[in-house]
Amino acid sequence: MVPALRSLLDLVEVTYAAALDPSRWVDALHLLARLFEGNGAGLHVERAGSPVTQRWVGLDPRFIEAYRERYWREDPWAPGARRLPHGAVGFGDDLVPRSDLASSAFYKELAGPYQVDDLLVAAVAHTNRELVLVTVTRGPRHRFASADARTMRDLVPHLARALEIGERTRSFPLDASAAPSALLETRLELVYGLTPAEARVAAQVGRGKAPKEAAAAFGTSWNTVRSQLRRVYAKTTTSGQPELARLVARLELSADV
Repeated sequence: MVPALRSLLDLVEVTYAAALDPSRWVDALHLLARLFEGNGAGLHVERAGSPVTQRWVGLDPRFIEAYRERYWREDPWAPGARRLPHGAVGFGDDLVPRSDLASSAFYKELAGPYQVDDLLVAAVAHTNRELVLVTVTRGPRHRFASADARTMRDLVPHLARALEIGERTRSFPLDASAAPSALLETRLELVYGLTPAEARVAAQVGRGKAPKEAAAAFGTSWNTVRSQLRRVYAKTTTSGQPELARLVARLELSADV
């Protein structure tokens, strides 16, 4: 497996682990910063009726303290980040012109001295009741590029799903099995190029469910599932349910290593 894909899978796996154990978001943020070769990463969550929460890793603790005490009010990136629609990704220069950033007290007194020169931010969720932003920062030597934005866009659905699972399992603990299932489906999508619907069918059939049982569980027709299975077998180069089951078992085993 190529290193970039391994790093991406590692991050996705830890993200789904964080759905069941919120303390693992720190690990996920460290992996996020490493994946993007950033010097820091953060998670910002606003929900109606709850206090704003932020978690940062990688950055100097003095930067984080100063930002929380004062500079969050003066952050020129913040208004643009808060306007990003759900699922959108933005560079620092998309949020505020570089000249405006460089002339701001925020940059001169805080961001510049602490080597926070550029950022990549994604609106993982943005509704009238919720705002979730994920941010990666870099120093002045290495700016974010379009390839970074594409990778972040690929991550956003998984981050959103993990947050949704986390909310659901805190209210309904019996739903905790959703995280492992989502993780297996994600691995099938990333490694074999399956669509979400194909990955869902592959996961169920690969774990032993009869194709007709899967169709009934999903509320879809047998013909639809049969067509999806043909594509699954072609993309995974498997020839039937027993071989697909072995492939799924290998994927689940490698996730535990």
